[in-house]
Amino acid sequence: MQKNRDLTIALRVYPGIAKTFPKDFSFGEKINLIEASLFSLLKACGNLKVKLIVIADSCPKDYYTAINNVTQRFAIDKFQYINVDFASNRDTFIKQVMVLLNERSDYLMFAEDDYLYKDSAITKCIDVMEDNRHIDYITPYDHPDHYSLPIHLPLRGDIPTLSNGIEWRGVGSTTCTFLTRKKILGQDKKDFLSYRKPSLKKNCKYVGSDIHIFLRLTKKTLFRAHLYFFYFLKSTRIGKRIGGDYLAKVLFPNYQVSVPGLKKLIDVWLCDECDLIERLRKKTRTLYAPKANIATHLCKNFIHSQREWLRLYKKLIKELR
Repeated sequence: MQKNRDLTIALRVYPGIAKTFPKDFSFGEKINLIEASLFSLLKACGNLKVKLIVIADSCPKDYYTAINNVTQRFAIDKFQYINVDFASNRDTFIKQVMVLLNERSDYLMFAEDDYLYKDSAITKCIDVMEDNRHIDYITPYDHPDHYSLPIHLPLRGDIPTLSNGIEWRGVGSTTCTFLTRKKILGQDKKDFLSYRKPSLKKNCKYVGSDIHIFLRLTKKTLFRAHLYFFYFLKSTRIGKRIGGDYLAKVLFPNYQVSVPGLKKLIDVWLCDECDLIERLRKKTRTLYAPKANIATHLCKNFIHSQREWLRLYKKLIKELR
């Protein structure tokens, strides 16, 4: 018996276009991309009871009309449009956290305006979370990093699960597009409110990024000394002087890249938001991702099967017109 099929989505919208956007996806004004992204997102929700909250940062007035027209195509439960003038990724994310903390839906989704989704992608995420209560966070995006970065190697508690013909596995981090439960977000709000927060430590400029937040929650790197040695070899001057690239290749043949680097890995545990002892005592969270191409971030270096997504994008634009 299915329960708690209600979902609140907080979607962040900004009129600027990222430099990493793939050139083949020509769309003119940013609003055209936003319409296609939202259209695919709502189609991906299937029969879920959806409340949509759009956080529009520094957007022209006609954005409301365009976005509202897309929502009219779906039987969503509620639609709310919030105008802000932050021109800041960090500030809109904090706003997103605070907005979702005040919602009553059991499931909550953080969404961004440069993603595309295949039909029922979000429904499949909810299905997995309903059947596996040990999953705290889930993303529909099969990030390429999940196949190459050693920070995503499974821990003992990461049990792969099969749902709707898709294998879902535990990973270390993801982007700022993900789903969780209201209870979990409330318990972890301090970590999310640290997003891009300036650190008191002079050399700690990376504190608060999405990768740091999720690595603190999943603790994927905490007790893995070999990971720190690998990143020492690959990303430090001393490591490179002693032939780090060669040694890393010999000792860790399955570790393909050095990102995020030793310093960034250490910075995960130096966040000023809460002390290290408190973080270590905190329950380890699970974050799951599909081994399937059901959603993508439109970033030229992190998109699976670009031709496939380009065809879907053109199809969405045609349906909207």
